Amino acid sequence: DSVASRGLGDVYKRQNYKNNMKKFDFTKMHGLGNDFVIIDERDMKVNLSRTEIISVANRHTGIGCDQLMMIENTSKKDNFL
Repeated sequence: DSVASRGLGDVYKRQNYKNNMKKFDFTKMHGLGNDFVIIDERDMKVNLSRTEIISVANRHTGIGCDQLMMIENTSKKDNFL
């Protein structure tokens, strides 16, 4: 994936993050002073613990974000965020 601009935020190149023993793909985006990490769990469940989420959000040792979004499959709608 290449870097692209969408409205008020920038989409960063899809990255791969290794958190201790877990490795997963994510997309980091930012806009209007907020930044967030999106993890698409439709094909592969990541199942992050509370401690791992805090580690991912840490701006010094992790990816760094103030919001974490997980895209999941659901039987009631197309997807669940």
